[in-house]
Amino acid sequence: MVISDTHISSDTSKDNRLKDLILKINRGEFPGVELLFVSGDVVSSHYIQYDSLNSRKETSRLQKAVDIFDKLNIPYYLIMGNHDYKIDSQHDSDYPFSFSYLHKMEDIWQKTTGHSPNYSFIHNGWKFIILSSFRGRQRTQHFSDKQLDWLKKELNNDLPSLLFFHHPLKTDHFKVWCSYKTRINPKRDSQFYDILKRNKNSIKGIFVGHGHFWVHDSLFDTIPVYETDSFADNKKAQFLIVAVDNFNKTVQAAKNAKRID
Repeated sequence: MVISDTHISSDTSKDNRLKDLILKINRGEFPGVELLFVSGDVVSSHYIQYDSLNSRKETSRLQKAVDIFDKLNIPYYLIMGNHDYKIDSQHDSDYPFSFSYLHKMEDIWQKTTGHSPNYSFIHNGWKFIILSSFRGRQRTQHFSDKQLDWLKKELNNDLPSLLFFHHPLKTDHFKVWCSYKTRINPKRDSQFYDILKRNKNSIKGIFVGHGHFWVHDSLFDTIPVYETDSFADNKKAQFLIVAVDNFNKTVQAAKNAKRID
């Protein structure tokens, strides 16, 4: 299952919606679901107002989100979005922060969630690759050179792979995934597109968020790309069920479905 943009904040209705989904997963209402991914903007900001002396673990919205997700009976994986780099509501989530600020927020993220901004794992013969698509913002890109070098190595195998990051990317046909200034495109992120193109046969799917839309398209006429609608904005608790075909090495996805037969 993939959800996106939970935007945990002071609005407890978001907490309750997430708790309700987790309860349904634990009850087995989604047969076959083995993993849950959150494709960014887990929180609206880490704190309402940050004070390095007075901000405590129990007032952290990210900690609150983790405490909710920890009730899951299946593994879950969080992806950093631009709002996950906001220390409090006074900061602009699209501003190209300094490297020291980025490192500070990523350190908080790793200590709270147990994951680095970029990580991968293998499950049932599939490789899952998670990236922060905000790391290169200092250079008006989405990915840093270090990330791209890491991604090349991660894709240097014969395993079918699925990629997860927050910001949508320009695909073959769709023009609107999110605002132009935040969308990943070949001009600003040419090296990233080159890596995807070279590995298009092993990358079996890309999953993003950020735009608060349902969008499905392809990249290089080969890689399916999915944007999941905002979980926080819609009271129906938007989610995507993804089924992997181990024989054909393909994926199928359906929004708000119990399962894919």
